[in-house]
Amino acid sequence: MRLLRTMLAGFRGFPALLSGQERWRQMVDVSGHGLQAVLLAYGIYLGLYLLAVPLTGPGLTPISAVVITLVNLLPPLGVALVTLATVRFLVPGMAVRDMLVPALYALTIVALVSLLLLPWREALGGFQLALFAVCFYRVARATGRFGIGVSIAYALANVVLLVGAPLALYMLLAPGPGPI
Repeated sequence: MRLLRTMLAGFRGFPALLSGQERWRQMVDVSGHGLQAVLLAYGIYLGLYLLAVPLTGPGLTPISAVVITLVNLLPPLGVALVTLATVRFLVPGMAVRDMLVPALYALTIVALVSLLLLPWREALGGFQLALFAVCFYRVARATGRFGIGVSIAYALANVVLLVGAPLALYMLLAPGPGPI
């Protein structure tokens, strides 16, 4: 029950982070417990996504469910890697969780919003990427207190990784055209 309260408090505190208000620090728990809460939230998103995919297209086979799950586990891993690199290189004294937990909330919230827009995903793909970029930019500005340039670079690195990692996995799994 405490985990759910922590998760809901994080969701309530994220709009304050986006608007630049300092009260988000009282609402978003950046401890290990807060990390567990945001990962639970992402797991709930993943479960809802697996339920929604058959509604928008052909049925879901067990193999495709595994592939979809693996592809959807890449974004939190990518955000963690970008955040780890950013914090370790630019702010060595800062705990990685201080920036990772809000970044994972950004990922989860935008993913949940995009789940609502799933039937129109082709038309609104650019909107989703722009929303990711704005949220990651605000996370970098609020948590790391980075300048505009570093915050833009952090947001772009996350968006490039969010787009590139699934594409690379699809290219590895898809059969090629064969020898020429």
